[in-house]
Amino acid sequence: MQSNLRPKLVSAPLRRVTLPQLITASAAAVALGVSARTIRRRIADGSLPACRIRGRLYLRPEELRAFVERHREVSDD
Repeated sequence: MQSNLRPKLVSAPLRRVTLPQLITASAAAVALGVSARTIRRRIADGSLPACRIRGRLYLRPEELRAFVERHREVSDD
């Protein structure tokens, strides 16, 4: 009789969670042709958003693209 009192477990489909792709500050520096120190300075001054995971700095590629767009210069030809 005790077994009838146990709740039934219903299996629900698992949701797939997509985490954002992150790149290291060093990889961002290589991509932009600048030093890793330059990237770290932009992170420190708040102009380039980043997160720190286990001591390493990571950036979202879309944030890096937005940073480049904000600092793009248009020539007056």
